[in-house]
Amino acid sequence: MPMKRSTALLVTAGATALAVSVSVPLVRSLNDTDSPARETGAPAERTLAPAPSGTPAKDFVLSLPLAAYSLTREQQVLLDRAQIRLQETCVRRLSSSDLPPREVPDASAAVEPSRRYGIVDMESAKRYGYQSPDTPSSTASLPRPNETQAMLLSGRTSAGKALKTYKGHAVPEGGCNAESRDAIYKDHDKEPGIAVAQQIDIDSYKRSLQDSRVSAAFSDWSRCMKRAGYTYESPMKVADDPEFADANYSKRERSVAVADVTCKFEVRLPQTWIAVESAIQKKMIERRQSALTHLSESQKLMVQRARRVLAEK
Repeated sequence: MPMKRSTALLVTAGATALAVSVSVPLVRSLNDTDSPARETGAPAERTLAPAPSGTPAKDFVLSLPLAAYSLTREQQVLLDRAQIRLQETCVRRLSSSDLPPREVPDASAAVEPSRRYGIVDMESAKRYGYQSPDTPSSTASLPRPNETQAMLLSGRTSAGKALKTYKGHAVPEGGCNAESRDAIYKDHDKEPGIAVAQQIDIDSYKRSLQDSRVSAAFSDWSRCMKRAGYTYESPMKVADDPEFADANYSKRERSVAVADVTCKFEVRLPQTWIAVESAIQKKMIERRQSALTHLSESQKLMVQRARRVLAEK
């Protein structure tokens, strides 16, 4: 059954990549001058390229500048598959047994659009209201290793004690899971750019909420919702309505969600919001370019290592 998910703050596509995580992923505002008043107050008006007029909900893609410093879905699938390959090799080396075959869902598998700006997917609104659709696969559905293999993967016995050797073989610290991850990620988790990207993700979202154009779009959306018979101040308020908190979505919830998405695109709220936040992120990225570039280089090295692992017979 679909479960409730509040509006995401982190960039969905980058959550996993940034926290490695994602999250995307996953998952980071600065104005045109450095004056303290500007830094702590609402962003001043900026001239933005107008958002495409009349973009229908089905064609809207939420992609912010920071996504350039996140792993793509294809890259994350590559990393996951390489780790599985290494886990299999490690367990076979230690126990002469084969792990049950496991497969990472292909990157082309359907994924619900990000809810950073609230629900924007009309089909999801019609079917699930504000609940998250069921995911096509999960860790729970993967074939489970036997007890010995589970110990080798985790590096711990069933009693929780560190497993240092098995049948005369030294078990890597943290087990085969840690060994396989270290082989792909190396020191990536220590990259300063991860924290930089996460902070930009958070701060740019907060700053965008302070922009007068976004506030005006919220007001337009609220008036549109009022005409539809629903009284809400903002998209965040409706998504967090206690009435829609449980997974048993009702006909009313679906009706409100459909009106929500309809009004968002009628007043061009997503297009306005993404234009505003994109401008904010670009400024922030310029100021932390060195750390973010280093983050990208580290991600490229991870992908290269994963490709080499998967290329081996």
